[in-house]
Amino acid sequence: MKFSYNHFYFVGKHKKYQLAHNTLIDLTSSLNLSLSAPWVCEIIWESVIEQILALTKIVDQYANFLKKANERMHEIHHSGTPARDPSVNLKVYTINVSFDNIKKVYEELSNVLRFKDEYEFINMEHYLPKDVLK
Repeated sequence: MKFSYNHFYFVGKHKKYQLAHNTLIDLTSSLNLSLSAPWVCEIIWESVIEQILALTKIVDQYANFLKKANERMHEIHHSGTPARDPSVNLKVYTINVSFDNIKKVYEELSNVLRFKDEYEFINMEHYLPKDVLK
């Protein structure tokens, strides 16, 4: 029987939380509020406070990114014009297929995969074409 890497997440009986902009802002506000406590003035906490400030800055930046991304997606989904225009920067190539060459490359890859354990790292660079049109 095969299980996915994060089997518990998908089948477990727990709530799957979505990361929200407001939640992140609330968390950073809470952390910043805790930094105004009297114990913060003690020297022993100096390095911890620096790390907390750095963390809140990063989380604020990420929250702003989420907000902008959601606004942009909302704008795209409710727009009458398509997000991408296929007539711009579109190139279509007709490629003659050489099954012998494809078979050789994928046969080699198939043989490698057949004898590897699941989740074992394989560098796929060797199996990729140097020129995508070939």
